[in-house]
Formats: sequence, structure tokens, C-alpha cells
Amino acid sequence: MKLSICIPSYNMKALLKECLLSIYRFKPKDTFEIIVGDDNSTDETAKMVKEDFPDVVFIKHSIKQGTTKNSNHLFRKAKGEFIMWLGADSVIQEGTFDRMLNFMREHPETGIVGPKLLNPDGTIQYNGRKFPTVFKIAKATLCNKICKNYNFVYEKWRNYDKTEEVDEVAAEGLLFRQSLLNKIGYFDESLVLFYQEIEWCFRAKRAGWKVYYLPEAKIKHYWSNPSASTSEKIFQIHSDEFYFFSKHFPRLQIFLLKITISIKVYLQIIWFLIKWDVSQNKLPYDKWNLQFKLLKLIANAPKNNI
Repeated sequence: MKLSICIPSYNMKALLKECLLSIYRFKPKDTFEIIVGDDNSTDETAKMVKEDFPDVVFIKHSIKQGTTKNSNHLFRKAKGEFIMWLGADSVIQEGTFDRMLNFMREHPETGIVGPKLLNPDGTIQYNGRKFPTVFKIAKATLCNKICKNYNFVYEKWRNYDKTEEVDEVAAEGLLFRQSLLNKIGYFDESLVLFYQEIEWCFRAKRAGWKVYYLPEAKIKHYWSNPSASTSEKIFQIHSDEFYFFSKHFPRLQIFLLKITISIKVYLQIIWFLIKWDVSQNKLPYDKWNLQFKLLKLIANAPKNNI
């Protein structure tokens, strides 16, 4: 078996069907398997897959696992020399599999490669980045309104039509070697929603593997996440940031990260007070709650593990 395509899914029946249809439409020339991990969906995903795609290996969890645990479970089941992590909200474009597999064969020093990601309207989703640093997070967090062209996640100044070595790529469409898992292990399951691929690429680079961005390979991505609200996502980003830095960086950087997020929270609270319409007694309770949760997170954040 050359390629295992691992697809974690949760309540994305329609998108998953489109994803699977695109795989079979533009299937690789090499032997492949498709493994879908259903995270206890309630939208008849299981019925659709079993009836329309009987060749797909379908695993349904009786208890919701979360994306990271679900993905690791799929990786353990994979038999391929190469493994692709593919979201259920993805649509494969023509030639993507063959171009990525050929690149890996031609570059044995490469452990991970990521494709060009496209929005449904064909515009680009920025993929392939440098690792986050406290300085980058501080600049993006505190100066984003002043430095409008700066964002450490979306490096808009890069040429996204150029193949190049990067620090990390998004999990969406990420292709890697089975042998990489044997050397650096699986996704860290303490990372719930964000940063799992960043931390994993960090371990891969530290172990001597290269990570590449390959724009000749393309995947359309819908950005669908039915299980998390905006406030939950923001909280999880910061929670995962603290965990990542505490695992891999010294105490000073964690201290600076705490200061950065604290300033952001207090500025947001001041902004809420300025905009508060006292006459109508309107308070953005969900946003207030998020700020207090972040303050608690900062107070309880781990120091460091190194």
C-alpha cells in the first residue's frame, strides 16, 4: 500500500461526500486506501459512507474524541508508506496526489509536504509558515490594527506560487511518511483544536526532517468547523499557545507570552466599557466571559517542561 488517506469527520455528511467523490475522481496512480474516522456524528454520515462508498474503511467512535485523538487513531490504522491528513471539508483538485507523492519520492530528506489551499471561490488560503514566536504573537496581537499587512499566521508577502522549504504547514492536505511517525510519534493529544500540526512539524524539524510547501498540488478547503464557536476557538488558540511554548521554550518566553495576552485582554475590556450602551443595558456577555476565561488561563498557565 502506497498511500493512506485519513479523514476525521464530525457532522459533515454533505461535505464528506463531496470530499470522497473528489478523491475517486482524481485518485492517485499508486495503490491507496481511504480511512474515515467519524467522531460520533448525528447526521447519518455512517449510512452515507457505507451505501455510497463501500470500499472506504469507516470507523465510528461511540464517544466524541476530538480532532487530535481521532486523527491519531486513523494514523495507527494506516497501512500506507505515505499518509495524508485530509479534512472532510476538502475537495481534491486534479493531479494533487501524484504531484505530492512524486515530490516525496524525489526528495527523501522531506518528511512533510503541504499543498496550496484554496477557498471555495478560488482565492488562496495562506499555507506554509515560519514557526510562531512570542515577538510575532505580540506584534499580531497588539499591533494588528496599525500593521495591517502583518500577520504571523498569514504571511501575505510570500510568493505562494513558489515551492519552498518552510517551518510548518497546515494539517489540511498534509502528506507525510509513515517512517516519520515511527521516529517522532503522533500528534500531541494535549492540543485540542489548534497548534497540533505546528508542534508536530516542530518535532519533525528538530529531528532533522524537512518540511515543504508545494503549490503545484491544490486542495479546495471550506473552513468548516461545526463544533466550535468563535469564542471557543479564540480561547483554544491561546490555550494551545501556552502549552506549545511551555513544552518547547524557556520560562522567559512564557512570561512574555503571558504579558502579551494580558495586555490584549485588558485592552479588550477597556474597549467594551467604552462601547457599552448603558442606556440600553447591553453587555456582550459572551465576550466578557471569554476575557475572564483568558485571565484565568494566564494565571494557571504552565511554566515550562524543559
